[in-house]
Amino acid sequence: MRPLLEVSNYIVQVQLGCTPAEQAMPQEVRFTVLVQFSTAPKGEENDQLDNTLCYAQICEHILKTSQEKKYHLIEHLCSQVYKSLKKLVDSSTRMQVCVHKVRPPVEHLAGGTRYTVGDQFH
Repeated sequence: MRPLLEVSNYIVQVQLGCTPAEQAMPQEVRFTVLVQFSTAPKGEENDQLDNTLCYAQICEHILKTSQEKKYHLIEHLCSQVYKSLKKLVDSSTRMQVCVHKVRPPVEHLAGGTRYTVGDQFH
């Protein structure tokens, strides 16, 4: 199995929604990022942060991208975060990003909504 890094349930308040009224109140969105390396990062052996992908840096990119503007759709938000994060890795590294809108304003929708974009994993 290829090495896999998972950053789970990173919580951000995002101005997100179909209407200006919905966007006016930031909503809780949770991000999960999966990174599948083509080979193990050198940090696995030498225990050096410079030789791996820093998950704090992943979180910083998520926060910056999700707060740089208002979004209508989780699909667009997810795509923008994915594009931002792909700049952190080489082309052989595969990545998936999932956005979970925890409490969309839809009656009886208790589990929220999720949208995932990214590469196929081997």
